[in-house]
Amino acid sequence: MFHGTQCVPLQIMKQFAYRQVLPLLKNSVLKNALPGCIQLYNSLTGEKKLKHFERVAEEVVTLGLHYARKLANEEILALRDKLSVTTDTVVKIFTRTLVRGELYYSAFH
Repeated sequence: MFHGTQCVPLQIMKQFAYRQVLPLLKNSVLKNALPGCIQLYNSLTGEKKLKHFERVAEEVVTLGLHYARKLANEEILALRDKLSVTTDTVVKIFTRTLVRGELYYSAFH
């Protein structure tokens, strides 16, 4: 945290300022951030580091480990009918997803 013995009071004030200001800027700055930027923010603020993440769309990043689940026939038909998409029968399920800077948790988390 501190570097050497020179200007220690200034170093203390800078660390204090960073820890006060960074959380306020988090939502606006990290809204469309790359996972590497999120990791840098977390290392600067001491927040938990992301070990597992995957960018799945322009503004969507999944966080944490996933598990695979086979879709039921009803789910496959619903996706086809409601979204006009066809999908694999096996999908990845994540517990946390970051969408446009907002964090969402699954019901199982």
